[in-house]
Amino acid sequence: MGGGPPGVIFDLDGTLLDTLDDLRFSLEAALEKRGLGRKFSREEFKGMVGNGMTALIRRGLPADMAGDEGLVASVRAGFKDVYARELTRRTVPYEGVEDLLSGLAGLGASLGVLSNKDEDDVGLLMDHFFPGRFPRRLGAKPGRPVKPDPAGGLELAALMGLEPAGIVYLGDSEVDMRTAKNCGFLAVGVSWGFRGAEVLKESGADRVIGSPREFWSVLPDAK
Repeated sequence: MGGGPPGVIFDLDGTLLDTLDDLRFSLEAALEKRGLGRKFSREEFKGMVGNGMTALIRRGLPADMAGDEGLVASVRAGFKDVYARELTRRTVPYEGVEDLLSGLAGLGASLGVLSNKDEDDVGLLMDHFFPGRFPRRLGAKPGRPVKPDPAGGLELAALMGLEPAGIVYLGDSEVDMRTAKNCGFLAVGVSWGFRGAEVLKESGADRVIGSPREFWSVLPDAK
């Protein structure tokens, strides 16, 4: 990496924002509407998120129904309707994230967000919680493969005007670490999110940090 201000890309769910309870409420409500009432503990639900909405729906359905494409589509539509109303109701930024973003802005860093959440929802959440911080943000949309496919990450790097080797990627899951590796980014796992340090290390993290303030210890590795 070069010695200038870093390019930093963040995952969203479990990295910038604790979205778990709004996601969980929305899935439970969508399943209830289909007569498939199921409840998930917070810890159980942490292991269900990370690969996009459709994967989440399949994991929420009984195993013998997860391959029913019509049912998946129906529950997905119901989930989207509920989540549009619940998007910011229980969601909060992780402690220390705003301070980290302020510090990076002071360095002149180029910032981006890459998520497997639907792109419209990514934009709404960023504008609500971090207005002006992330003009470049990509989510799931037709024609763009979800993480860990490198397509979105490389598209975002190009929008930021940076080579992949000049980017630090922060994420909380094995999907994020594989994405970073596939893109040629420095992979920094954050253990405050939906997985944990061991999963991140096993998935190829170059570094694992336990709080946003620890990010500054990564910068020497990024130069």
